[in-house]
Amino acid sequence: MIRGALSHLDLTITDADRAIPFYDTVLPLLGYRRVFVEPGTTAVACWSIADAEHSVFSIALERARSTGKRGTYNRYAPGLHHLAFHLDSRADVDQLYAQLVAVGITILDPPAEYAYTPGYYAMSCQDPDGLVLECVYEPQHRGTLGAAR
Repeated sequence: MIRGALSHLDLTITDADRAIPFYDTVLPLLGYRRVFVEPGTTAVACWSIADAEHSVFSIALERARSTGKRGTYNRYAPGLHHLAFHLDSRADVDQLYAQLVAVGITILDPPAEYAYTPGYYAMSCQDPDGLVLECVYEPQHRGTLGAAR
């Protein structure tokens, strides 16, 4: 396992009835599977993914306790800007985009190339609270994601 690799991410949501179906749709398309949430924890749902070495990363949803001063999600306020997922090819980005459109997910940016790194190809969508999820293919990271940089 890479020292310092992410273990889990908890996202705060305002409405579980809207957020859970969204993540039940999107995360399995990225290889995550829904997992049991232990009784007594504060998570309302959780998904995980594992690699060949059995390293696990999970994404859980937590109910918001207050909306605070921000109200709706603002990616330019202090906090999380967006969440990006690696995909294996441009075709994977295109296929995921088509699947998300087919089920009515809000698309912010359809698949396109960006000048961040050579070959950077991505699309983005928005969860029910406005959090931006990006799905990206970067050819220079293909096969190197498990290696220390």
